[in-house]
Amino acid sequence: MFRRLIGVVVVTVLLTFQLVVGSATAVELDEATRTVKLNEQGDTVTLSLKQVKEGKRLFQYACAQCHVGGVTKTNQKRWTLNQKPWR
Repeated sequence: MFRRLIGVVVVTVLLTFQLVVGSATAVELDEATRTVKLNEQGDTVTLSLKQVKEGKRLFQYACAQCHVGGVTKTNQKRWTLNQKPWR
């Protein structure tokens, strides 16, 4: 009987915690965050959510090995954006 009571209490606490915390949702980037400088003249462009998603995918594929968490590892081969696999 005591085990069952402990089980009910644990389940109740976990379910209550789930209701309070809620589900995790992705943050949607607003237009100001997605607006980036286009050229040296100061023109700007607003990226679509699809473009941001594709950019994240490309970064994970080609850049994240050396730029983990925004930090650049040293002694890596120099790449430019004009080289493959980015094109």
